[in-house]
Amino acid sequence: MRRRSALLVPCCAGLLALGPAATSSASPRLRPRIVHGSATPIGDAPFQVALYDPQLVEPGEPGNLLGAQFCGGVIRDATHVVTAAHCITFGGFEAAAPEEVEVLAGSANLEAPEAGSVRDPVLATSFDPEWNPFTGAHDVGVLTLQNPLWSGATPEIDGTATIAPLAFAASQPPAGSAATVSGWGFDKPLLPGQEPSASEEAEGHPAVLQSAPLTIVSQAECAFDYEDEELLLSEFVCANGPSSPVADSCFGDSGGPLFSGAPGSPADRLLGLVDFGEGCAQKEFPGVYQSLADLPNRQFAGSDPPQAPRSVSPPAIAGTLEVGRPVDCEPGGWQGSGLEFRYAFYREESGALGFFSVEALTEASGVPSYTLQSADAGQRLFCVVEARNAGGIGTGISDDVSIPVPASSAAVPTVPVAPAPISPAPKPPTLGLLSRHCGRGSCTVVVRAGDGAGQRLVDKLEAKLSFVRRVRCRKHGRRASCVRRFTRRVGARALAPGRFSIVASGLRPGSYTLAIVAIDSAGLRQTHATKVALVLRPSRRHR
Repeated sequence: MRRRSALLVPCCAGLLALGPAATSSASPRLRPRIVHGSATPIGDAPFQVALYDPQLVEPGEPGNLLGAQFCGGVIRDATHVVTAAHCITFGGFEAAAPEEVEVLAGSANLEAPEAGSVRDPVLATSFDPEWNPFTGAHDVGVLTLQNPLWSGATPEIDGTATIAPLAFAASQPPAGSAATVSGWGFDKPLLPGQEPSASEEAEGHPAVLQSAPLTIVSQAECAFDYEDEELLLSEFVCANGPSSPVADSCFGDSGGPLFSGAPGSPADRLLGLVDFGEGCAQKEFPGVYQSLADLPNRQFAGSDPPQAPRSVSPPAIAGTLEVGRPVDCEPGGWQGSGLEFRYAFYREESGALGFFSVEALTEASGVPSYTLQSADAGQRLFCVVEARNAGGIGTGISDDVSIPVPASSAAVPTVPVAPAPISPAPKPPTLGLLSRHCGRGSCTVVVRAGDGAGQRLVDKLEAKLSFVRRVRCRKHGRRASCVRRFTRRVGARALAPGRFSIVASGLRPGSYTLAIVAIDSAGLRQTHATKVALVLRPSRRHR
């Protein structure tokens, strides 16, 4: 899956990773079809559902969900759908709001849902608290639906039912076993690292559910192909098309089912969920699936988890702002039940040219208090709260507070001899890097923006990404290879007053420079742009 959005603080990496290791990424989604699959009636896969964002449904075509679909899922029972964690978190560490996800069940056609199909809002978005976007571990999520998909007896897979659950496999089948994948994923082969062309993304795609026969690949062979020993772990299962042209899942299929047996068979069992791969339909890179035969994955997928923690009002530092006095980090408001909190305090120090350095003052722990030190005088502090429950993790960041300099240590003012007082010119805004992270085709940078005295808020940021590429050209009438510098604008999103995230997506592995300019409410611009070096390395790419 090409991820849409993500929160920016990796909770499971220790609250706030400040500096080169921090956050998750985002990128636009692709429309759907399995590579080298065939159209499949919903009666052959009545457990298959589409996840879509109701906010992206075109007002003029309220019945057409093709452009709003972003992942697949599997019906577990009348009120639960199993999918990938990266579908619920959009590849990051924080659950999507329930209102951002709805489920379409009982239809193979997204463009014109069939009679009897159900569009069900989501009551809770949950994911395994051990989910790790960097390793792909525990990539399992659960959606709790607002309305039951059926009442009375549980429907069975019989070729006629259009909505029915799929039972989990008790054990993983051996290499060489037959399996089937279904979904609405991108339908053209892609080489490792290849991005679809603009025309491929823009052209219309058939909206009918696809499925394709696959063969289970041994974990040893899969680990060898990817040069990744982690694929030997029981939580992964690999599969590929048994013949040429190779069938495979692709972007847009994430969270959908890999199941045993042929479509429409009552003996079908859920083997895994579409996870990641290098390219699509590449014989040397089989598709990788999150195994539901793995006990921890199966236990979470079969549970009834609460809503994952979501910060609905930010934490706040409370207490007397005086050196030597303790202050508390109040957790703020949260969505989700059964929450456990961890806290950490950070100090921002302004330096030359208005840059900020950020220093961790406490380790992440269950202690919400910190005693102000002499080094904090004249600086700004903020706190970070990590909330965890059985349905996932979430993070909240407080606004910063200024710590006054004690009167006893303040310098005695001198009276300058001057002809007349002159009003100081307003200072341009300043920028400070809070975190940056690159991975799987995108880079995310979080910055703090404001003026040195904290008197004005920054209204917006301008960001430009520059990079060097070797391209084909002609020199003296002959074909040659030339180095060219490219630039492109990227958007910035406000997270909280004075904090912004900048996400550059659709990137190839390589080195990039991000130039950022802050503009405050008075229209003043920072005179020297903050430049951030980014390095994107090849890594796992979710589908």
